Amino acid sequence: MLKSTLAKGTIILTAAGFLSRILGFFYRIWLSEHLGSELLGIYQMIFPISGVCYTIYASGIQTAISKITAERKASVSVFFHGLCISLFLSLVLSFLLYEGAPFLATHFLFEERTIRPLQILSFMFPFGAVTACCNGYNYGKSNSRGPAVSQLTEQVIRIACAYFIVFTFHGLNFSCELAVLVLVIGEIASAMISIYSLIFSECKHKKLTAKAIHKSGLTEISLLALPLTFHRLIINLLHSFEATLVPLTLQQSGMSKAVALSQYGILNGMAFPFIFFPTALTGSLAVLLLPVVSKANKEEHTDYLHKVIRLSLGFSGGLGFACTFFFLLTGDFLGNLVFHEPQAGAYIRILAWLCPFMYLSSTLGSILNGLGKVYQTFIISVLSLCIKIGCLMLFVPRYGMPAYFATLLISQGFTTVAEAVVLSMQANRRK
Repeated sequence: MLKSTLAKGTIILTAAGFLSRILGFFYRIWLSEHLGSELLGIYQMIFPISGVCYTIYASGIQTAISKITAERKASVSVFFHGLCISLFLSLVLSFLLYEGAPFLATHFLFEERTIRPLQILSFMFPFGAVTACCNGYNYGKSNSRGPAVSQLTEQVIRIACAYFIVFTFHGLNFSCELAVLVLVIGEIASAMISIYSLIFSECKHKKLTAKAIHKSGLTEISLLALPLTFHRLIINLLHSFEATLVPLTLQQSGMSKAVALSQYGILNGMAFPFIFFPTALTGSLAVLLLPVVSKANKEEHTDYLHKVIRLSLGFSGGLGFACTFFFLLTGDFLGNLVFHEPQAGAYIRILAWLCPFMYLSSTLGSILNGLGKVYQTFIISVLSLCIKIGCLMLFVPRYGMPAYFATLLISQGFTTVAEAVVLSMQANRRK
């Protein structure tokens, strides 16, 4: 039963992920043509701050809802209580980001052109909270249809809005502000679909009752979400610091500000999307693994647990090595064909070596979290980011982009090896 549920959920999420990423690729090509590499770099600079805010108002709460729902077959009250907490935090952060955007843009991102995009982005948070809580509840129920539909809806609406704006207002240049506005509209659509899907599903099974909603769960969700949120917040803050350092250290290596932003835009807006594309598979697997592993571990289904771990790691590792060879052979061709940017092709080939480590790490992290090894994964992530930041500050100003690529490989390799060691130690204790 568990096996078929995991396989079915992974297939549904993977199909949605691939469709979404294919649509996203076309949108990314279109966006790079309308923004250019420098503005694309500025557009990418706002996402670390978005990630920090998402961690605070949604990430830990979503995982808590998923874990409690999977382990204890909790009622829909878990969702409602989690949503109340998440909405409150999102509204506070929306206000703080809107008012604090000038300070963050000037003193943290060092780019005043990010002020308006950050302010527009702040309106997205409450809707992101709704989507995250709905997805967490669905994952805990092993229902992947709702998240899949909301994911596709967000992408389709985003692309449709972007094309509508450009083709309706012919003389209007598509700016970073408009690109962020499109993100907000997509998130609103995703939230509406998510909440409708959840209400329809619960009413259909006659689970959405007043008694279910009023059961106590705030304390339980808070106690589980707080450490998860704290751990992920530290990690995201380090990620944000790292993202800010990249264009700054590239400037210190001798690049002008425009060239550094352009390189940052090519790297994150063109090359990395190719490398991350196969994570539609590993990401879907990782999301569904956590509640499945958690449930199997709690119910002591040891044989099944070991089988799931072996199969998922074998799949992720095999996919990683296959993608490495594929991108090494086709990187230049893909960069020129899709983005008409030779530099993007060169970056794709270099980043190809990250694939085995990156895909394995995603799966390993989800397995360890499902086994309750949250503290260990947190320590590993922090050490990896500290290694990355240290190398950025020491070597990139002297050696430029080659040092940055070496930094990525070293830090990702450390993360994967450390997670594998922890999992191996856990398996030995069970024998």
